[in-house]
Amino acid sequence: MRKVHAVLPKTRIIYMGLMGSRLRWQLWPQMAKANALIEEFCQGDDRLWYVDVWRFLRNDQNEPRDELFRPDRLHLNPDGYRVWSSVLSPVLTRMLYRSDGAPAGQAEKDSK
Repeated sequence: MRKVHAVLPKTRIIYMGLMGSRLRWQLWPQMAKANALIEEFCQGDDRLWYVDVWRFLRNDQNEPRDELFRPDRLHLNPDGYRVWSSVLSPVLTRMLYRSDGAPAGQAEKDSK
């Protein structure tokens, strides 16, 4: 992020939080802590967007929804990627366009 902003200071960056998987489930507590720290960091900068995809890929017991993962229990299957895309798409739209439909970052006078 720092390297990108050093060269392109207005660049918006989306950080997609780490997601749990059965294969690496023993690491989930550390991953959840990392997500919380990164989300907090992103809140301090309007150019950074944190997206919590995990909440849509987990069940009511906060465990991976196995039907969204490939047999390797690590990678998403097509259904999992559909969920991922449905979460990410509105974020990209909000990031790229203002409420009046003009590209985000466009000067206010240009939209009048």
